[in-house]
Amino acid sequence: MDSMYATYFEEMDELLQRAEDCLIRLESGREAGDIHELFRIAHSIKGSSQMIGYEPIGALTHRLEDLLDSIRKERIRLDGEVLRLCFDALDHVKAMTESKKFRFDEDFDRDAIAEADRLGGEIARLLGRQPEPGEGEGSREAAPAGDGIVSALKAARGAADRRYYISVRFSDDAPMLQAVLYMIFHNIREIGALEYSTVSDEDIFGASDAQPASSCAMILNTELDASELYPYFDVLYAERVEIVDLSDEALRERSVPRDRRCQAFFETVLDGLRKLRPLLFGGEKTSAAKLAEALREQSARVADEAAGLPPGAVPPAIGRFYERCLLLLDGSAKLRKEPAEHLRREYTRLLETVYGHVRGRMIFQIVKARDRLFRKRLGETAERMDRSKIRALLVDVSGLSAMDEDDLAELIAVKRNLGGAGIAVGIVAGRPMNKRIVNVLEAIRPVESFDVYSTEPEAALGDQRESGRSGRNGDMDHYNIMILDAAEASASLKKTLESAGFRGVDAFADPERAMAAFRDKKYHIVLADMDLPEMDGLKFLARVRQYDPMAQVVMMTADASLDRVLGCLELGAGDCVLKPFGSERDVTEAVARSAIRLERWKDIIRDTVLRRHEAATGDREGTERNT
Repeated sequence: MDSMYATYFEEMDELLQRAEDCLIRLESGREAGDIHELFRIAHSIKGSSQMIGYEPIGALTHRLEDLLDSIRKERIRLDGEVLRLCFDALDHVKAMTESKKFRFDEDFDRDAIAEADRLGGEIARLLGRQPEPGEGEGSREAAPAGDGIVSALKAARGAADRRYYISVRFSDDAPMLQAVLYMIFHNIREIGALEYSTVSDEDIFGASDAQPASSCAMILNTELDASELYPYFDVLYAERVEIVDLSDEALRERSVPRDRRCQAFFETVLDGLRKLRPLLFGGEKTSAAKLAEALREQSARVADEAAGLPPGAVPPAIGRFYERCLLLLDGSAKLRKEPAEHLRREYTRLLETVYGHVRGRMIFQIVKARDRLFRKRLGETAERMDRSKIRALLVDVSGLSAMDEDDLAELIAVKRNLGGAGIAVGIVAGRPMNKRIVNVLEAIRPVESFDVYSTEPEAALGDQRESGRSGRNGDMDHYNIMILDAAEASASLKKTLESAGFRGVDAFADPERAMAAFRDKKYHIVLADMDLPEMDGLKFLARVRQYDPMAQVVMMTADASLDRVLGCLELGAGDCVLKPFGSERDVTEAVARSAIRLERWKDIIRDTVLRRHEAATGDREGTERNT
């Protein structure tokens, strides 16, 4: 059997079982969610069946889809008769599917087609209309698989008032993306014409063993409004649908002027957000009155800067943010938990909106580091950007697999050159952080220091940076340390290390939360109990070492066998401390030994980089003299 048919039958088994489960739940008591789910399943079966050429199944599920659409829109009532008809139609679809499993390339028998037509006609009469002439008979012939649906949409012509860019991303578990793609393009045949598409007819009707697309994008000309388009693309397995209006009017509304007054306005907004952050996210509790005062002061400053700016230059979200925040805080003496969480969400959304308006246009220039093209892109961006409008160059290294000596030399040269023009250079390491690159940058810190951030918005605020957290031997307050142990034990260890001079100490009792924090933050030293009930300590050690080989791990145990202690050694633990501790010095000395090992590795990395860079520089200078 062709793999495309095999995938189709696997998908049908799953969809039919889900549909049956929905009907059973509906039989015991209507649930709106089940109606919507059943509608989407019928829609998927219809598209898959029509694409593969099983038109009788597609035609019947089309009628069933119409019936379910009327139910969910409350045009007809879901009573016993309607439910029976749904069961009958679903059973017949299942029977026709089963009959095809071993005769997938043969025509449907006459009785199966007649029964499908009968059920389709019954649904049509229930909906208050008769089947269209030839509707049932047309289902007797299988539709050709390669009907050039994308080509036809590109060739279509007609008056269209609107132009949209549409992006659809599919879930990883979509079993038959060709059928999903067919459904999308089949849906839009009557609403517009394609100007551009990343999907071709070959992607839909070609060899089924080809690598399927994980997303599709298109430019669609249509008369519909953006809000009317979503149902045409919100098919089963569509994880995210984005629609952008490309009309001149919409683009003008979204455009941001790049003059000095507009730049000053956004710098004022970002400065206000920078000052608000510790009040909303800081460890210390903030009174509602203090927060409201800060909001009123910032709102007034922003309003002053906005006065006289051209229409559309100020995102409405800025004014709404201050209004909503002050409304939530009105009359409150204490900042309660729920309003505080709401304020933090509003703050995060506004930060992303404001940053999105200036990103690449003014204040912040971005360069995405890519393997083999890093130096070229970095140099070109630094050379071409408008230095009168840029305050910081953010270098995103999250997708970089390695950074060699020449890459580092170019990065340092660009940072020093831009620094002379008053432009900062920040590193965006991603979330989770690209620890390989972070380790290299941290090692060369005595030569050149870089501020490292997890995300671009954090870099825009100059917040939560990872620079300056690496020290020399005896300078213990510059290390980030993680403790993973039972709650009371980890709290006690935290106090012990802080008393010994360590400052960046975080204690965790949950291994999963600890691992999540480890991915998002640079921890230099990790102390982990080997005998945690939630996760095997050796498993945690392996995950830490796999993610950041430079992290120094000290394992702790009260009851471990020789085999497990040796397992720690084999998995890369730098030290092991037995419980109960003889004294607090057992732990602090283990951490100090880890710091020495860590700094030794940094010295090796830094010396290797400098030595090779100096050799390469000498070779270039010698070549230039000879020529």
